[in-house]
Amino acid sequence: MSAAEDGGHARKLYSVFARHRDRYPLVQDEAPVSQPVGQVLVKESYHPELVEEGAPELPSHPPSAPDGAEGAPDHFDPYVRDGDRVYRASRFAGAYVVLKVAPDTPGTDAGWVYGTVTPDGEVTSAGQVASCMGCHVSARHERVFGIAPAPSAAP
Repeated sequence: MSAAEDGGHARKLYSVFARHRDRYPLVQDEAPVSQPVGQVLVKESYHPELVEEGAPELPSHPPSAPDGAEGAPDHFDPYVRDGDRVYRASRFAGAYVVLKVAPDTPGTDAGWVYGTVTPDGEVTSAGQVASCMGCHVSARHERVFGIAPAPSAAP
C-alpha cells in the first residue's frame, strides 16, 4: 500500500513489474542501485477495499528471483495488511510507466521517460512529466524508489 497521503499515488495498492528485476531496489533504504539503460518499470495501481470479515491468511513470499535465477516466481497478492486491517486490490486505477534511455537523451529527465495510463488504456501523459519528475528527482536509486520494507506482521 502506498505511504503517500496525497497525490496520484495516495492510498492505493500496487503491483510493480521490472524488466531488469535484478537491478530493481527491493528496499527503499538500501545502498543506491544504478538502473541500466533499457530498464522499464510498470506500476499497476488499484483502489484498496477494506476486508471486513473473513480476511485471508496472508502468504509470506520471498522476493522474486532475478532474471534466469532459481527462486520464487513472480506473484501478485491482491491483499495487504496495514496494521490490524487487511485490504484487497479492487478496481484497477491505472498504471505508471517509466523507461530509462541514455542519460543525455534530449527531452528526458536525466534519461528517464515517464508515462501515465488510465484504467481504460488511454495514455494521459508521456515524456518529461513535471508531476513525476518533482518526486522522482529525490529517489535514492536513479529516479527509482523501490519497495518499502514490509511492516511487521500483526499478532
